[in-house]
Amino acid sequence: MTLVDDRPRLTPQADAEYWLAAFEAALQSHDAAAAAELFLPDGLWRDVLAFTWNLQTMAGRPAIEATLRQTIARTQATNYHILPRRTLPRRAMQLSQILWKAARMVRQRSLEILGKA
Repeated sequence: MTLVDDRPRLTPQADAEYWLAAFEAALQSHDAAAAAELFLPDGLWRDVLAFTWNLQTMAGRPAIEATLRQTIARTQATNYHILPRRTLPRRAMQLSQILWKAARMVRQRSLEILGKA
């Protein structure tokens, strides 16, 4: 398996397509370790209802591999591709992320005031 840091640098589109093809190949062969190896050691993977039916973030290769090991056979994920006119990701936070963080800060401060933090 080629590690992320070992492969030649291409265009962002080609890099993403290369990664998706390698990820799909690992999933098709039910190789959770190979799929997890595509992530950086401290990488994050956010499952948005595809594998676990939860909005869940796995942190680090061991957590990613463990989740894939439990779900890989059931999901039978295939046909990974990038939509033709997909826009590049924005670097700015989306409004929902800002509101979520603000709500967490308000909750934490409320608990501190109530002496329950």
